[in-house]
Amino acid sequence: MAILNIRHDKDLITIDFRMKQIRYLTDVDEQGEILFFDFGDIFENLDFYIGNDNEFIKKVVKEEVKGIWNKDLEIKKMRIIL
Repeated sequence: MAILNIRHDKDLITIDFRMKQIRYLTDVDEQGEILFFDFGDIFENLDFYIGNDNEFIKKVVKEEVKGIWNKDLEIKKMRIIL
């Protein structure tokens, strides 16, 4: 899988495995700010878990978003979009 999208309320987190980039789009419906971060190998094996352990994916993304942009996400509000 090349791209993983996770919806959190009005926001969208996109993990682009080819570009090795995570994008945080605030308030997608209102075309809010887009934050970019080149992640190197942070998510190197995360695509393996897609469809197998979505709760693990949510936990990893939650922790990384908190560390990168200091944004608190609620796992129960995260929805993986394939």
